[in-house]
Amino acid sequence: MPLHFFPLSLGLIMSAAKLIIVSDTLLQQLHPENMAKFQFPETPPWTLTPLNINLEIAHTKKNDTNPAFYQAAHKEFVEHFPGYNLIYTDGSLSDSKAASAAVLGDEAFTFRLPDKSSIFTAEMYALLIAFQQIEKSSKKHFIIFFGFKVGLTGPSVERLDKSTDFTTA
Repeated sequence: MPLHFFPLSLGLIMSAAKLIIVSDTLLQQLHPENMAKFQFPETPPWTLTPLNINLEIAHTKKNDTNPAFYQAAHKEFVEHFPGYNLIYTDGSLSDSKAASAAVLGDEAFTFRLPDKSSIFTAEMYALLIAFQQIEKSSKKHFIIFFGFKVGLTGPSVERLDKSTDFTTA
């Protein structure tokens, strides 16, 4: 069911459980044709298996930690999940330009974000790319290596139509 837009002199927008009152001037600047249309997911989110999120090395500080530690932790972690497909994500910000990427096997999926996007947006979009590739895949078992701790503590998955086993590290 798509979200419908109604002409209002004072608009109300719901976003992430926050009510935002929008002025008449701002409503005139909005262009509904450029907005993503909302659709209810085919699978109710509460019926999905929760993600297993591993934060074991999240306490380490990248600048204070020897890269060999991360390499060893990665190798040890992956050894516990033979047959899983590994996905690596990254969001990048340089000056006012941002991009997102996810790598699955020998394929890289990238997306250039609008100028002045935040690093948070870039990292979250990288995670979205990973979920999109998982949804398209016929494979069932995945590990997502995602380096942005804020995103790891509460990712939101709208829908996945197949029973997929996820592990994030």
